[in-house]
Amino acid sequence: MSVAIAMITDQKGYALARYALASVLLSQTHDYTPFLFVDRWDGPTDEDGLLRLGRSIGRPVEVVKFDKNIFGQLGYKTRPHVSLAAYLKFDALQYLSKRFDRALYADTDMLFYQPLDISGIDFHGNPIGAVYDLGECLLHDVQGVEAQCSSSGYARDYFNSGLMLLDCAHVEFEALGPIYEAHCETHQFQCPYDDNCALSDQCAFNMTFENRWTPLPLTWNVQSITLQTDLWDQAAIRHYTGPIKFLPLRARRADKKERRLIATLATALGDARPTIWPGMGAVYWANALRRARARAKMARAAQITEYTIVARREAIANAR
Repeated sequence: MSVAIAMITDQKGYALARYALASVLLSQTHDYTPFLFVDRWDGPTDEDGLLRLGRSIGRPVEVVKFDKNIFGQLGYKTRPHVSLAAYLKFDALQYLSKRFDRALYADTDMLFYQPLDISGIDFHGNPIGAVYDLGECLLHDVQGVEAQCSSSGYARDYFNSGLMLLDCAHVEFEALGPIYEAHCETHQFQCPYDDNCALSDQCAFNMTFENRWTPLPLTWNVQSITLQTDLWDQAAIRHYTGPIKFLPLRARRADKKERRLIATLATALGDARPTIWPGMGAVYWANALRRARARAKMARAAQITEYTIVARREAIANAR
């Protein structure tokens, strides 16, 4: 089975992307091809630490350039910490769907800690797999089970588009392209999930693949709203959603596991190691105490969502 793992970035976001994709290179043990899609710039030079790392471990990174971004030309909205490159996820997946059996897309604000069993995922006939968006779930449902929809009639199940696994044999991306673009345009004027929505591509992906996605394990995309919970500690992939990312290291948010990984990645990339001082663990612990109520709320939400995942996968399997 041929597998690709891909990220996309513009030039401004590349400093974060280097570490995110390097974490893929150092954590994944199965056979795959790493990709870096670049939005309207030439990408890193051959001597960049990321490309050297890929070559040194026998996983050379393929760099693919997108020369234009029609969503930027149309003036589409994004959030301050999200670039217009996010809209090009669809183009990246379409490119990969022509060459691979399975393709995993991941945002550049993610760190990979554990190998993923990509070939072992059962899609139950759906074209993509993704993880429930816990942030949106909590925003619209105090139990954190599903995303709240308006009277638009869209399904309440809502995934985070920061990580999507594509089953290339069960999707025709050429046909879906105009549908995705139409949903992006619609979303500029009215979001069917939230009247105050500030998301960019995510709702358009949910609209495009409504009732055609299979839940992946929560550990594959543990969003930072779960910071300092058991789920955050167990994450195969941590997703630093929101404006605060994993660089630079912050004592109140970076646990020992994160500090160790960032230091390892810096060394592998040929960068200066981050400043890590003895009291960082104590600061992290104190912040965890301060956030006790928020952590308890998120732990409960994650537990309920786990039940939802099991029920949804059973429903999908029985409907085949």
